[in-house]
Amino acid sequence: MIEFAIVNNEAVLMACKVKKSEALMIPDEYKNLKVVKISPRAFENCSELKEVELPEFLKEIGDWAFAGCTKLRKVTFKGHIGKIGANAFYGCEALEEIHLPSTIKIIEKAAFSRCISLKKVTLPDQLERLGWYVFSGCTQLEEVVMNQGIKHLGGGAFKGCMGMKEVDIPKSLTDIGPHAFEGCNDLERIKVSAHNTSFSDLNGILFDKNKKVLKTFPPGISGGYTVPDGVEAIKDESFWGCEKLTGLKLGNDVKKMGHHALNGCKLVEIDLPCSLTQVGEWAFGDCPRLEKITIEGDCIQDPKVLKELKKVLSGKMILNFSGGNNVFQYLFDEEQRLNLTMGYCSGKQDVKNFAKITYDNYAKEHFDEIFNLVVKDDSVEGTAYFGGNDFYSRDISEMIERANKRGAVNVLMYLMEYKNKNFGLDDILNKLDEEWDLDF
Repeated sequence: MIEFAIVNNEAVLMACKVKKSEALMIPDEYKNLKVVKISPRAFENCSELKEVELPEFLKEIGDWAFAGCTKLRKVTFKGHIGKIGANAFYGCEALEEIHLPSTIKIIEKAAFSRCISLKKVTLPDQLERLGWYVFSGCTQLEEVVMNQGIKHLGGGAFKGCMGMKEVDIPKSLTDIGPHAFEGCNDLERIKVSAHNTSFSDLNGILFDKNKKVLKTFPPGISGGYTVPDGVEAIKDESFWGCEKLTGLKLGNDVKKMGHHALNGCKLVEIDLPCSLTQVGEWAFGDCPRLEKITIEGDCIQDPKVLKELKKVLSGKMILNFSGGNNVFQYLFDEEQRLNLTMGYCSGKQDVKNFAKITYDNYAKEHFDEIFNLVVKDDSVEGTAYFGGNDFYSRDISEMIERANKRGAVNVLMYLMEYKNKNFGLDDILNKLDEEWDLDF
């Protein structure tokens, strides 16, 4: 049984009492009045409903109208619908395809969210606005056709649509909300119409029209990425959730990174330019896998930039850092500085030439602590570094004793050989021979 009400001389469908109906054709009229609206929650949780045919004169579908109709697989739209309300088809898990009428102008937030069987959507020309999270959680959605006309794409509109690989932005679209493509783990390319006045693309990445601002990085792109020269800003949350991105090098013109720009990324390495002077809150995100950082000398001095970078480095075991002494001292605590220097001395770091003086000076100042780490690691390379830099003007016998106590066999053998070669009897005799031309 379907209940109607008459409002302003028009019929409104209020509720459906037949919860077990499998197929339903809603009449075009009620008491000779056109049915123009389906009220909020009218068919909510009609769990057996499989097919529904909407009335010809329908203008609006209310919020949550068909939400939870888990077996609904077919909706036939007719007539003059202008608006689909928020969460109208939320959780319609069996719905595979929808053919929206050309009259629709607004689809409100989460209208088709969690329609997990939905594979293709064609958005009509008259559509102007897609609400927040409108198709979020449609995990099998592979294809979205956005025709000319749409102007606003709400935040999180396609969040979690893991089947999407490419999306085309029409010339009419001028506003894209945050997180619009978050969790689209296979999305590798965003293509923008050349006639769009707000956006452009370069190698599948979304920029503003003049390519001065990087707007959205597709989460499906893997490996490393270098932001091209000429780009001046990284938009808020632009790399959000890009788990496949392993390396990022900012171009030489990047001045600003927005808040949470790298949130949810799993970067292994990052390269920052001297031009970077402004960052938002948690611009560098968390980056749990970060191991390598390159900063050109001490050129980044803005306290806000360094403070945000220090947040992400706190407590992490960074294995590779290239930068100037002041940045080195500010970003890392004592344990991190010692471990990084140990890695440099042992040849485990791929350090840029400009950063070597940072480590050489630190190694001289903290010889005892770093040599203890060398012994602990039983590193021949680290021991050789100290020998090559004339560190053994110190008490080499004491160092041999330390290596012996810790059972660092490789270090011990290297030091004994070094001592014999440089301070032993053979060396003394050879020097006398050279000076006095003696024959031993």
